[in-house]
Amino acid sequence: MAGILLPHHEDMLYLRAGHVVGMEVSLTKRTDGSKDWHHRYFFPRWGVSVNAYDLGSPYMGNGYGGRIFFDLPMTKARNFFLKVSFGAGWIEKPFDLDDNPRNSAIGSHLNAALGVEAHWLDGLIRLLALRLLGLNR
Repeated sequence: MAGILLPHHEDMLYLRAGHVVGMEVSLTKRTDGSKDWHHRYFFPRWGVSVNAYDLGSPYMGNGYGGRIFFDLPMTKARNFFLKVSFGAGWIEKPFDLDDNPRNSAIGSHLNAALGVEAHWLDGLIRLLALRLLGLNR
């Protein structure tokens, strides 16, 4: 997957030196229908994922994360999903007054890993999802 950093202030534009490139590996379990809400919400899925990103900035390095997620079907056909995730993240180069004073965005190695995305599952290849839009923090 690929993306861009979105600085929340124009003084941080220098942090965006290139595109963010990364990967995600997930283990997913669909609800089994043993409860009424499983049917009502079209058998939502849940799971865990691990992520690795090259953040595209020499001041930030790489980022890694582990998250728990809920994959909520938006259609009865279960091919369009909204995925919500939360967990912990690690960044290689946080702000440090002596070693990395240029990273004014992230001050700690340990951070929250949050995400929301919309994705499409093809009926032929259920192992691969087409991510339509995703926001990760």
